[in-house]
Amino acid sequence: MSEDGAVGIRCSGVSRQYNDGNRIITVLHDFTERFRPGETVAVTGPSGSGKSTLLGLLAALDYADHGTIHVGATELGSLSSVEQTELRAGRISYLGPDHNLLPILSVYENISLALSLKRLSEPEIDRRIQESLRSLELSELAHRRPTELSSGQRARAALARALASDNPVLIADEPTAHLDARDATRVAGLCATFASDGRHLVILATHDPAVASRADRVIRLRPQAPGAGPDDP
Repeated sequence: MSEDGAVGIRCSGVSRQYNDGNRIITVLHDFTERFRPGETVAVTGPSGSGKSTLLGLLAALDYADHGTIHVGATELGSLSSVEQTELRAGRISYLGPDHNLLPILSVYENISLALSLKRLSEPEIDRRIQESLRSLELSELAHRRPTELSSGQRARAALARALASDNPVLIADEPTAHLDARDATRVAGLCATFASDGRHLVILATHDPAVASRADRVIRLRPQAPGAGPDDP
């Protein structure tokens, strides 16, 4: 981590396999890349190419079978599950396709719960929540529960929570999948703006060419050949 709190990610020879009955399926093979603070990176590719798998590894939600991933100076393969959780709380905001909003809490309360882990003052928590809700035009929905929102509104609420947390890394899996064109453009723009201050890194998986076009660069994954493995050419 740099002096201003910025964090980069380095991947070296990362592979991930799954056991499917009598065969091993390689989803990622020998992935090597560097993600730098201040950039928005779009990860694209057809279904089955490993986008969600890669983002889960980068967000410390899973372990690689081969290779290493460093978030700042921290090597993810060396972390326990508790340490992974602590890393996500302090450095990585992960926005998954299911949004992970607690249905019994309002939008405001969902965001407040995430911020409570940071030991912030109540005025600072409220300021961050109000600012993130305004940026996504959700202020009028602050006290509604996720079950009272449309899928697009839930997606924006989850992004508001991630922006309010202000972690140096934002990883988002298809953040615009449930949004109309107008909202998708707004969300893509907010993600790019979040990274433009030089302190934040945004990595998002997307099928939307319009969203990918807002990124600083695009990484395109391809499905692995059947039977491919870490030792294959």
